[in-house]
Amino acid sequence: GVVLAAAALLRLGWEEKIAEYLPIEHCLPAVGQGALAVEVRGEDAKMCELVAVLDHGPTRQSVAAERAFLQGLGGGCQAPIAALGVVADGSLKLEGMVSNTDGSKILWASQEGSPGAAEQVGRMLAHNFLEMGAGELIAGAGQWR
Repeated sequence: GVVLAAAALLRLGWEEKIAEYLPIEHCLPAVGQGALAVEVRGEDAKMCELVAVLDHGPTRQSVAAERAFLQGLGGGCQAPIAALGVVADGSLKLEGMVSNTDGSKILWASQEGSPGAAEQVGRMLAHNFLEMGAGELIAGAGQWR
């Protein structure tokens, strides 16, 4: 089987080729997956003003929580860590997953908090995962080849 991004297939007009959408409960995305960013020089006030309209607060808050979660775990691109932050009804819910490299041990948990404290939500979830033993799972990822 092949797993492809539904967005790409939809853009190509191949919606009928989509056999199944993977539910979030079974397959969390990588941290920051799908978020787009525009980077400009901080001292370029005119350009900062022009691109400010592109800033989507809930997405920025969700990704900030996800990145704080990853950083709090000390994970990188080799560690099997996933997260998805969703802002709805004035709350930020962050779902997280950590596994060992062969997938035989999987930890799932979530944390809710204020979207204005997104980094804190991510750090709290990372702390909870470390208490559940995620550090040992992540440590084994460095040996994965």
